[in-house]
Parts: sequence; structure tokens; C-alpha cells
Amino acid sequence: MSSVLRLDEGAPDLSGASFDGAGVNFALFSTPAEKPELCLFGGVPERARLALLARTGDVWHSRLSGAQSGPHDCCRAYGPSTS
Repeated sequence: MSSVLRLDEGAPDLSGASFDGAGVNFALFSTPAEKPELCLFGGVPERARLALLARTGDVWHSRLSGAQSGPHDCCRAYGPSTS
């Protein structure tokens, strides 16, 4: 992962994590989510936790410039229980 990372709104039309050659767009579908976060891992422990910045309908999204897509990134969402 690059040492210079910048989070912006990104795009809602790409599902999951999508690498575009200069960064990674993250999009998460969730109706009840109130505060979804992007969790970045470069091993253990977690390196960073960043709030997803934008919401379009029920899709939360952000793009992390300077990032590479990897198997150790995930999203966490806070909100009411749906069970």
C-alpha cells in the first residue's frame, strides 16, 4: 500500500472492492447501516479504520487513492440489528 492515501466519495456502481490502477473503490450495500467503516489490514493489528464517506440509496461508498486491492481489507457497519 502506498504511503500517501486519500479517501474521497468514490462510486456507488461498483460492488465490493474494485482496483482501478491508481486506487481502490469500496462499495457496500446495506439498508440499515448508519456508520460503515473501511478496515485496512497489513497484517495484525488493524492499520486503519476509515468511515465510508458517501451514500447513494442503500450503497455506501468511498475510493482510497494510492491503495492496492488486497485480501485483508474489509468493511464493518454499525446500525440497528435486523434479526
